[in-house]
Amino acid sequence: MVPFIAFLSAFIIAMIFAIVRWRVFKLKKDRARLEAEVRNRTRTIAAQVKN
Repeated sequence: MVPFIAFLSAFIIAMIFAIVRWRVFKLKKDRARLEAEVRNRTRTIAAQVKN
């Protein structure tokens, strides 16, 4: 029973770690996409102001 509990504990910890890493990766990806969109819109607004 003890090896099963140890395995289950390790599995749960590994799953939590994997979920956190996936979430951080997704947040970084979304942040990069949003920053690119802001740059593009800023460029568009700046071009409109010049005209």
